[in-house]
This record gives sequence, structure tokens and C-alpha cells, in this order.
Amino acid sequence: MKSDDAKKGIERAPHWALFKAIGYTDEEIKRPLIGIANAVNTAIPGHVHLNTLARAVKAGIYIAGGTPVEFGTIGVCDGIAIDIPAKTVSLKVSDDEFNRRLAGWQAPEPKIRHGYMARYARQVSSASQGAIVR
Repeated sequence: MKSDDAKKGIERAPHWALFKAIGYTDEEIKRPLIGIANAVNTAIPGHVHLNTLARAVKAGIYIAGGTPVEFGTIGVCDGIAIDIPAKTVSLKVSDDEFNRRLAGWQAPEPKIRHGYMARYARQVSSASQGAIVR
């Protein structure tokens, strides 16, 4: 198995020692080592749940007979800046990327089609324009 490259042979003793120092048992080190890149952080809202997901992935690896080796990585996200006093939201992407995304965008169908909320939604401008009654 590929992970043997990091743990078999006398020349790999330092690697084995590091795994032991981390807390892996001999039996865990003998199993296939499966890497899990985890970009969890609190700066990107879409990444705050990734530890929960990583725990589930690790459980699956253990059940399948492997040993999970989790490591951190950079969280990649569109740069979004929100200026509340100026009431602006800036997406830090190139004009080409913005135009590509805009060309593929379609307004979603309204979730509420009947009743007072649907009637209200038909009578006001979009939220980006202040939801002003027409």
C-alpha cells in the first residue's frame, strides 16, 4: 500500500516515532494511512462545520480498516467584504469571473406563491433595492 512508503523500513523510523508521539498505536500505524485535509476555520462561514464532517469521515475510515490522518489546510473562499454603514457588499473576484457567474444566474422561483406573503412579494421591489412598495 502507498502509505507503507512513510512507515516501512529502518530509514522510516523517524516517521514511525512521529506517529507514536501523536498517539497512534502500533496497530493503527500498520493499517493503511488515509489523509483528511480539513479547512475548518471561523473566518469562513461555510467552513465552521468541517470538524463535524471530518469526524464522520474518520469514523468511516476506521470502520473500513484504515487509519485517518487529519491535517489542516488553507480555507479557500471568495473574498466577501460587507460595509454595513455604506450598505454595500463587495465580492473580490475578477470582472471576467463575475460576468461568467452573472451570465449563468437565474432568479429563483418564489418559495411562497399564495397568501399574504406572496401578495407582499409581488408588490415590493427586491431586497437589494430596499423592498419598497411599488
